[in-house]
Amino acid sequence: MSGYTYTPNVTGRPPIEGVCFGCQNDGGGKMWTVVAHTQHGAIGGKANRSGHCWFSLNGREHRTNDFSWLTAPEGRIVPVRNRGIGPPRRAVVLGRQGYDAAVHYAAVANSDFGLIPGRANGNTCWFGHGGKEYVTPDFLWLAVFV
Repeated sequence: MSGYTYTPNVTGRPPIEGVCFGCQNDGGGKMWTVVAHTQHGAIGGKANRSGHCWFSLNGREHRTNDFSWLTAPEGRIVPVRNRGIGPPRRAVVLGRQGYDAAVHYAAVANSDFGLIPGRANGNTCWFGHGGKEYVTPDFLWLAVFV
């Protein structure tokens, strides 16, 4: 068992077992980790209680309603500090993006805007905010706790 699942966005509200480690300090409030279903593949992003998802790609932040919430029993997913050596064992896989076919993992960026859910690969995290895509080495991986 992987310890996590993806729940399609049907109700427009975060599911009870949604993974919420993000919080924007600009009034955006709590942010849940999600995966957007795009023509470029599965792309990690953020969603709030509005039922909308935002993800970053090619320098911009995009919005969609076609996404799934990352879900897990409480305490099953834990944030793990980026130590500069790539993803930890049991990192949560978001999927592969079509343009580079690289595996991307769930991450939460530690940014000036707050803790923002996004995606990571190697030692880099991408996240969206205010219509732009940002890149940072300062982030937390999301991993399954066993």
